[in-house]
Amino acid sequence: MGPNSIINHFENLSDPREDNKRYNLIDIIVITICADKWEEIKAYGIAKEKGYRRFFELPHRIPSHDTIRRVFASLNPEEFNRCFIDWIETWRSSPGQDIINIDGKTVKIVVCAYGIQG
Repeated sequence: MGPNSIINHFENLSDPREDNKRYNLIDIIVITICADKWEEIKAYGIAKEKGYRRFFELPHRIPSHDTIRRVFASLNPEEFNRCFIDWIETWRSSPGQDIINIDGKTVKIVVCAYGIQG
């Protein structure tokens, strides 16, 4: 299981933005899953940017928490939920993996298992 797993599970998520796609949707998704609070997302992303760049483009660095919040507000919640659950199911069904409880701290641990660290 590697960093491409999360990319594969979210690659078909519809991007609701018609214009101004300065930031890649997958970059926003992963950084948001890893952070605790909206206001901390940018700081968290900056702290981990070197690690994220190993897997994601980040063409304009880390988006602001306002940008991330706007993108998430415009996503189709059912579609996002399907992608997220499919991704988590890969962990649950992997040999030797325990069921993952989803909360801020646990999700960080899961994503760190991908090697996404600063």
